[in-house]
Amino acid sequence: MHDYIVLDTCILRELGFKFYENVDYVNLFSFSMATNGEVIISSIVEEEFLHHFKMELFKKKESYHASVNALKRHPFFEFHKQPDTNIDLEIEKSLKRFKERIVHDPKFNHGISVLPNTKISGFQLTKFILDSKNSAPNVQVRDYLIWDSLLAFAKENSTDIVSSIGRNKIVHKKSNIVFITKDNGYATNPLFQELKSSYGVENIDVVGSIPQYLSKRGWNLSFLTKKLIAQKITKERILKDLDKDINCLITYINPIFNECYEMAEVISKAIETIEIEEYYSHLDAKDNKYKYVVHLKVYLDVLFKRPDIYDPHARNEGARYLETYDIEKRPKFNAPVLFMYEGLLDVTKETIKSIKMIDFLPWVYLHDD
Repeated sequence: MHDYIVLDTCILRELGFKFYENVDYVNLFSFSMATNGEVIISSIVEEEFLHHFKMELFKKKESYHASVNALKRHPFFEFHKQPDTNIDLEIEKSLKRFKERIVHDPKFNHGISVLPNTKISGFQLTKFILDSKNSAPNVQVRDYLIWDSLLAFAKENSTDIVSSIGRNKIVHKKSNIVFITKDNGYATNPLFQELKSSYGVENIDVVGSIPQYLSKRGWNLSFLTKKLIAQKITKERILKDLDKDINCLITYINPIFNECYEMAEVISKAIETIEIEEYYSHLDAKDNKYKYVVHLKVYLDVLFKRPDIYDPHARNEGARYLETYDIEKRPKFNAPVLFMYEGLLDVTKETIKSIKMIDFLPWVYLHDD
C-alpha cells in the first residue's frame, strides 16, 4: 500500500522555516522514498505557511526601518553612505525562494506534489459553518476545506487499479492517505466524521506527529524504551547541553531583554521534570547504521540576575512572552522546553551507544492553548 503523507500547517510551523533540515522531516522524507511513499502538500497549507513566512518578514522589515530611523535621529551619528539595500526587492526574492523550497526538497532533490482543492458545494459549506457554531465553535473553514480535499483524494485512491502489459496483469494497490496534524478535531469531530462517511472512504489516517507516524509504520526497535532513554539522557546531561545557549531563555520572558541576552547572568538552573514525548529508531540509508530520535518535554527553572535594562513597567501582551519574575523582580524562566536528541544504537547489546543534542526549542510550548 502506497502512503501519501500530508503535513498540516501547525506541523510545518513547529518544524520551522528550515523545515527541510529538521531531522524529523528528513527521516520522514527518507522513509517515504524507501517505502514507495510520497510526501505531498495541500494547497491551503502551502498558502498558510507562505503567509506565515511573509508576516514574519514584514515584522523584521518594520524593525529594520525603525532601527535605521532611530540611527538617523541619534545625535552625533551620521550616515556617510545611505543604506542602499532595497528591502522590498529582497523580500520578494525571499518569498520566491521560500515558495520554491516548499514544493521541492533540496536534500533529496525531489519535487513535492500539491494536493489540489476540490469544488465545494456552497450549500454544504454554509451548512457546515452553521452547524459548527453549535457543535464545534473552534472549527475553522480552512479545516473543512483541507479535510474535504483529503477525503476527495482518498476517494480517488481507494480502490486497486489493474493494468496489463501484454499477458501480464499488474495490480496497483489502493493508497493510504496520512494526515499529520496536532488538531484532533479531524479524527473526533462529528461534522468531520459525517463528511468522511459521505465520501465512503476508510483509507485515511490522522496522526499527531511525524515521530508517531514513523513509529506506527514500524521503525521502532523493541529495546528502545522510555526506561532506557531515561537512564541514558539524564538531567545532568540536559543541563550541560542547555549551557550551550542558556542565555536565550531570557528573551522569552520579555522582548526588552533581546538587546542584552548575551550578557545575561544565570543565578541558578534546575530541571523540575522530564516527559519523554516521542521517540523512534531508524536505519540510516547513508551509513546503514541504526539511529534514534527523541523528543523530551523538559520543565526548566532558570533564574537570571536582573539586567540593568529591566523596566518593571514594561509589559508585552501575547503568549510568546512569559513575563515571569521572582519576588526580587529577577527574570525567571519557569516553563517547558522541547529538547531533541539523536544518536547511534547498539543493536547487538540492545542499548544507546551515543547521545547528541539536535536542538532545544523554548517557543514550542508557549503557544499551547
